Formats: sequence, C-alpha cells, structure tokens
Amino acid sequence: MKRTFSGALMMATIFFIVLQSSVPPQPEENELLRSITGAGFFLLFGYFSVMWLMRRDTPRPLTMTWITGGLLLVGIEIAKVVQGVVPFDPLMVALAVPGIVGGSYLGRLVFENTPT
Repeated sequence: MKRTFSGALMMATIFFIVLQSSVPPQPEENELLRSITGAGFFLLFGYFSVMWLMRRDTPRPLTMTWITGGLLLVGIEIAKVVQGVVPFDPLMVALAVPGIVGGSYLGRLVFENTPT
C-alpha cells in the first residue's frame, strides 16, 4: 500500500473509533473482544497518523501522534460519560495507550524503509 493514502486512512480510522465507541454494548457481546477491537483502532490511528505527518515533513511526528491520540482517547471517554449509555472501558483505555505508541513506531519504521 502506498503511503500517499495515509491521511485518508487516518481520517477513516478516527471515524471508526468514534462510531465504535458510541454504540452501546449488547448483553451477549464479548466484552474482551470489544475492548481489544477498540484498542486496535488506536493502534491503526498511530500507524497512519505518523506516516501522514512524516510524509508532510511535520516536525516531531511521533510526539504529535501521541498528543493527538491521547486527546482523541480522552475526548472519546469524556463523551461516553456525558452520553451515559456506553460504559467506561478501562481495558480498552489501558490497551489504547501502548497501541498509539506502538502503532506510531511501526508507522515510522515502515515509512523509513519503504522505497519511494
């Protein structure tokens, strides 16, 4: 996949993060799988965000990705509390933080080793 689509894929990932976090869980739904899926979206966000920022020659793309990913995570959790329908998911939050960091390092690795 070419890295020119990283901006569009990052925006699509943000859309799916918001969409997935706004739907209340079903009683028969597997909570562990839901938490891991939610954290996986944050890993994808870190991956595509750092690739997009590096392609645009943004200074400190890793730091920018960590800050924006953290703000996205905090904003999503605040929206859940205000909405009152979707419960707080501590496992997803605990997995999302290293997901953002790991995804950003993976994105940088791929960006630096991809032939142009």
